[in-house]
Amino acid sequence: MNTMTLANRIARNSRVLSNNEQKIADYFLHNTTSVTTASISTLSQEIGTSNAAISRFCHKLEYRSFAELKTMLLQETAVDTAILGSNQIVSYYNQILQSSAALLESKALIEFINHIKSAQRILVCGIGSSGLSAIEFKNHLSRMGISIDAETDPHQMVMRASLLTKNDLLVVISNSGTTEAIIRASEFAKANQATIFALTIKDYTALTNSCDGVLFTSSIVPIADERFINSQLSIHFIFDVIYYRLLEDKTFKANRDLTLATLKK
Repeated sequence: MNTMTLANRIARNSRVLSNNEQKIADYFLHNTTSVTTASISTLSQEIGTSNAAISRFCHKLEYRSFAELKTMLLQETAVDTAILGSNQIVSYYNQILQSSAALLESKALIEFINHIKSAQRILVCGIGSSGLSAIEFKNHLSRMGISIDAETDPHQMVMRASLLTKNDLLVVISNSGTTEAIIRASEFAKANQATIFALTIKDYTALTNSCDGVLFTSSIVPIADERFINSQLSIHFIFDVIYYRLLEDKTFKANRDLTLATLKK
């Protein structure tokens, strides 16, 4: 049984939803109370679509029926309404972390870690907030003795990606999967037969189509609170899982211990 949240299903499949289905998706994401309490006929009138269209939408997201979608959505949205202040952020964090864990596929994770271990060089690229995440990823892996560099400048990342070879690994971070420089860098790396892994929210994009592997991250869109702006939490969750697994290697652990000890001298 598919246990992914409604938001994750919509985010992953957004590129294959029709305009009408995207309209249904937007309504469902921002009106969860109505979706869990109203009939399919009432919702179809409210959205301006048909019962059949909603049913097709449910099936495309791998629900067996609209009734199953309602039941699973009700379970997702069962929250303590008394949560306030800092506890609200804890609630948001829990929501994103649980969503991220559900999206993380063991096979893709293991393949990514194996490529990190075997790559001659690693280049990790991101722009804006994703660029800061790229730098942090580089810093942690560098301390383990892994040959890695980070690039946040759009022009530089394209040029540097064009110099990668089949022995190298390109890691690209883009929540939207539509960042032009990230896509171009991936295309140049692919032309040189470098291995490419992406961290992104959406599937069926130009970015995912050019990658050898994808680790899907969780969107913050379902959190209907404009004051919550942490779009990188899901990415850092995946990074922490990767660090944890890499440090099972005695050499990486010894290298990290050495670098930390050096800083204390």
